[in-house]
Amino acid sequence: MGEHFTQIENCDFAQCPREFVQLAATDNPKVRFCDQCQSPVYSCNSLRELKAHAQAGRCVSLMLERRDPSELQSGDLIKITSGQFQGFEGRIVEIDGAKRKARIELEIFGPGPCIVPTDAVGVINED
Repeated sequence: MGEHFTQIENCDFAQCPREFVQLAATDNPKVRFCDQCQSPVYSCNSLRELKAHAQAGRCVSLMLERRDPSELQSGDLIKITSGQFQGFEGRIVEIDGAKRKARIELEIFGPGPCIVPTDAVGVINED
């Protein structure tokens, strides 16, 4: 279904309202320039890459994999991309294909899962 970038993180602005695709292109396709904070923003394909750039003090944006709901699996690490729980990360516990809903275990809420539409999640590459 294609890729989807999360909002910019690790920015000097508390909550950057921009997304990677809205920023000015540079010579490097994995780096764009933000004219608001005057900083380069690094596109990351995995959590490992995101952590390395963030630890170096760089602005980052994580690429999420948009999958067809039929390709989602229990155990996938995801980020919710729309709705009431937008921005939260968690793991898929169960998928109800008929209703196109996924039960997600969100770490922030403890042991209780939430239910979100399967088209409102992006899968995070953990490598």
